[in-house]
Amino acid sequence: MSVKIAAQFKKDTRPLNGLESIADDLIKEPHRRWFIIAEVENRRTVIDHSDGDAESPTVNLVHIEPMLSGAGEDTIRKMLKAAYKARTGNDTVEPAPTLFDGDPPPADDTAPEVPHEPVEEEPPFDPDAPVSERKGDDWLDDGKPPAAKKARAKS
Repeated sequence: MSVKIAAQFKKDTRPLNGLESIADDLIKEPHRRWFIIAEVENRRTVIDHSDGDAESPTVNLVHIEPMLSGAGEDTIRKMLKAAYKARTGNDTVEPAPTLFDGDPPPADDTAPEVPHEPVEEEPPFDPDAPVSERKGDDWLDDGKPPAAKKARAKS
């Protein structure tokens, strides 16, 4: 079973999105990991009848706050490790891989040349070209699309 996470805050609950308070820091330090405290509720449960009636909940973030650096990080790390051990029985928590693990991509000047097929250019846009393969008389008796007939009627 998997659990999906919905994280969009509405206008009236936006003050409960504490991540907005560190938005600038998230941009300045894109490789950093952050500890957060969050409260969730079950938003909906989907039943997949093609998979033996498997149920899959989607949780909604109700309140989320970042934990700022400092002495609290060690306490949070210990709490996270204890909760993981209680749930899995595993005493060792390996850090999850990040988006930035592995070798960084080469700089543009050292990137290998990648052969590519030539791309055919699209013909220029023709505003007078038909929008549909349908013949004009399929639209209306006079062969004009509905918008043109309305415009003509107003003038």
